[in-house]
Amino acid sequence: MRRTKVSVTHYCPNYKTEFSWVDEDKQCTTKAYCNVCKKSIDLSSVGKTALTSHAKGSKHNLKLKFQKESLKVDRFLTQNLTTEITAVVSASAQKEPSEGLSNALKDSGSMIKNFLTSDQFTRAEILWCLTTVSKLFSNRGAAEAVTMFADVFPDSEIAAKMKLQKDKIG
Repeated sequence: MRRTKVSVTHYCPNYKTEFSWVDEDKQCTTKAYCNVCKKSIDLSSVGKTALTSHAKGSKHNLKLKFQKESLKVDRFLTQNLTTEITAVVSASAQKEPSEGLSNALKDSGSMIKNFLTSDQFTRAEILWCLTTVSKLFSNRGAAEAVTMFADVFPDSEIAAKMKLQKDKIG
């Protein structure tokens, strides 16, 4: 009886150029990892054809579509209000340097109100939820802190509007 040599395909870094969503599976060299579907794809028997077949799959394409259409969390984290406030303070300081900050606060009232849109409100809620998770706060404790924000920051419209309760945070 003759033994036939079985060829096994391993992950090739060149796959990344054709399939942007693929990476090497960290646990097995004969598998690739789909970053969209969050699953391993066995390459050992058919190699690149397995990736082509996976790319044509309806579940993969649906997840890829949702990934492209959905808003990224970093959209809420990149808007920098302090840059805008600094610009207003600098402009006011040039008018009357000794009263720069107080004039800025008077002049910037309408400018700051422009930032108190639903995006700022949503950003605040998302940041608080992310903080709750990353610091391992309890959902109930985080919800109680939200109700306290309006008392601690009485001049903040965002703090007054936040209504995160334990079920919305978790």
